Parts: sequence; C-alpha cells; structure tokens
Amino acid sequence: MQIKINVQQDINETEVQITCKKIDQDILSLERHLQLFSKTLATKQKDGKITFVNAKDIYYIEVVDNRTFIYGKSEIYETEFRLYELEEKLAICGFFRASKSLIMNIHMIESLKPELNRTLLALFKNGEKINISRQYTKEFKKLLGFKGGWV
Repeated sequence: MQIKINVQQDINETEVQITCKKIDQDILSLERHLQLFSKTLATKQKDGKITFVNAKDIYYIEVVDNRTFIYGKSEIYETEFRLYELEEKLAICGFFRASKSLIMNIHMIESLKPELNRTLLALFKNGEKINISRQYTKEFKKLLGFKGGWV
C-alpha cells in the first residue's frame, strides 16, 4: 500500500480519496476508521451545557435506566439520542451492538476472550471490560473476518 499526502493551502476541507483495485475487508475497515474522524455527537452536561464528543474518542455507549450514556477514556457523557439512533449513525464508523443495551467502538478493543457460556469478553484500551452477548457474537466474529473458531 502506498500512502501519499498532498498539502494544498487553498482548500477548505480535508478530503481523503482511496484508490484500489477492488474493495475488500481491508478497504472497508479503512473507510470505517476514517469515518470516525468526521462524526461528532452532542452531549449534555449536568450544568445544562452542551458539548460535542468525537466518535473516535468513544469507547462504548450504554443505556441505563432509560438514559443513554457515552463512555470515553475516563469521562462519561449523557445524550438525548436513543441507542438505535446512535447505532445507525455510528455503524459506518465501526460501532457494533454488543447487547440489547450497549454498542461499542471496535477500534477501542485491546483484546477478546471467549467465555464458557459462548459470550465474548472485550477488554478495552482504557481497562474496562464488556461482555458481548451470545445473540451478537456470531455477527461480531463475521465483522472481524472470522469464519469458524478462534485462531
């Protein structure tokens, strides 16, 4: 793979163009990763102030007591969005539904461990652990490119 960066002082917005012979899993993964840099979400603070969080800084999003929380490296935000809305909005960025109440950023996963009950334990780069429920493990393995068992 060749990487070329062209600096042009007269443009208003950065554009990334991918030239490839065919679209494969690597290209799709690269596209998802690049999408992370352009997505932001509005969150509300306790003082009523609205702040914006970049999708690349989100580890996972969880619903607790009908409230939606966004978890960063060490910070927690609340948002008015419903989980299904965020799942639709962030799917192209590499977010995946891990359970009925949680979606996670696959780019923040450090390691995965199969559990005896056919769930997966995801260890995030910030040390947090999330269980991927059995209902979603098959789709998750497919997303990662695993055809059969774990290598």
